[in-house]
Amino acid sequence: MLTRMHHFILAARDAEKATDTWCRLFDLDKPAPKIDARGFRSFSLPLGMPYLNINESVGNAPIARFIEQKGEGFFCASLEEDDLEGRAAWLRAKGVDPVPESPRPGFTYYFLRTRDMRGAYYNFTPPGDQRPVQAPGHTFVRRITGFAHAVWNADEAASLYDSLLGLRPDSRGVAPIPGTDVRQAALVIGPDLIEVVAPTNRDSQLGRYLEKRGEGFYSLKIQVKDLAAAMKNLQAKGARVNPGETTHNAWLHPKDTHGILIELTET
Repeated sequence: MLTRMHHFILAARDAEKATDTWCRLFDLDKPAPKIDARGFRSFSLPLGMPYLNINESVGNAPIARFIEQKGEGFFCASLEEDDLEGRAAWLRAKGVDPVPESPRPGFTYYFLRTRDMRGAYYNFTPPGDQRPVQAPGHTFVRRITGFAHAVWNADEAASLYDSLLGLRPDSRGVAPIPGTDVRQAALVIGPDLIEVVAPTNRDSQLGRYLEKRGEGFYSLKIQVKDLAAAMKNLQAKGARVNPGETTHNAWLHPKDTHGILIELTET
């Protein structure tokens, strides 16, 4: 059973440079790098659970291919699964072949290919693995609360999530977001949220994004302690922050975060 989101991966050309950027923007303590047996260098930012891993491209690994095709950005979402082999068997029964990966002896997790999840790259991780420290008190960030997956057809994508992951839209179903050119399905996974978003107008911001980059992860949602103060803090550091659709959200430009569009929220 899926219990919550575990972590996310930002694919970066230079993981240390990207980590320095994130730590400066969000007032985080810089973590020490980790290098695994495959030669991957990564930094786990101290944001509690779920956390953000900033990984560097190496050789012909999937991260390197992702950067070559799309540039730096939101590469992977990891979901916590308390029965990995059961999840793998479930997916095979649905005609999807998950890919096993063993980054260290005695530890195996599974990936879902992007072709199976409308451009989104998922893996499944057992509970309790590799938890970083909580966010320090001097940051204005509370935690990462979820992300958005951009697709052309929200109804079809919601059905796919139900079939493969057992995640269904909340009571609102698949519905328009008032005042926008977007239809959304909100999928709850433990304390976290996956928002499946689709444009109702191909010439909208989301439609143009899909035309350029194709379906896949679109944005990361970060809850802050005080939205107005967070916006002022980021703007003072030269970051491009735009007001959102309501008084409770704002958007941080992906050019300031090494490729991830950030939605800042107070709730």
